[in-house]
Amino acid sequence: MTISAVPAYLLSRHWVWRQRGRNSFTTEVLPFWSMALLGLIISTVAVAIVDDRYDGALPVQLASVASFGVVWVLKFFVLDRLMWRHAHDVPLGATAEPA
Repeated sequence: MTISAVPAYLLSRHWVWRQRGRNSFTTEVLPFWSMALLGLIISTVAVAIVDDRYDGALPVQLASVASFGVVWVLKFFVLDRLMWRHAHDVPLGATAEPA
């Protein structure tokens, strides 16, 4: 999770939200990594609960996918609406940096 959060952050920042310039550890990296950790924690708890109540691999896999899916959607809205909201004001093909 920790290793995969680095390329996920860099790709999301550059490709999805077209952010350029310096990275901010406190306002970008730390929240992004925290949301990835939150996904791991929620998935682990969901899998433990489902594994305790149901028999078989399919319910466990569904719990894992569903919990990561919920956190992914929440993470998208946090990133899109709070962290990198000004990226919507930039025309496609332009950079998000001020001129």
